Amino acid sequence: GYIDKDHWIHNINIGGGRLIGEACHFVDYLRFLDNSKIIKMKILSNSNNKDNFTLTLEFESGSIGNIHYFSNGSKSFPKERIEIFGDQKIIMMENFKKLRFL
Repeated sequence: GYIDKDHWIHNINIGGGRLIGEACHFVDYLRFLDNSKIIKMKILSNSNNKDNFTLTLEFESGSIGNIHYFSNGSKSFPKERIEIFGDQKIIMMENFKKLRFL
C-alpha cells in the first residue's frame, strides 16, 4: 500500500526505494526460477510515484519475467501473486500460501 513520501523506505541511502528495498527480492526469485543470467532489463514507472512500476527482465534462456509493483490497489487483493507460464502449464501462487497448477 501507500507509504508517505517522508518514510525511510524512500530514502535512497537508507531504504533504497521500493525497487531496491523490496522488489529486488522478486528479481532474485525470478533468477532462481529461470536459472540463467539477466541480459536486459526495462523499468516503466510514473515519475510522480516511484511506488508503482513494472520491471521487465529478459533472460539468457529466452524467458521473460515481469514484476508489477503497485501500491495503489485494494488491500483486499493478494499482496504477492506469482504466475508462471511454460510447457503448456500454468502455476499460480498467492501470498506464498496458495498454490494452483493448471
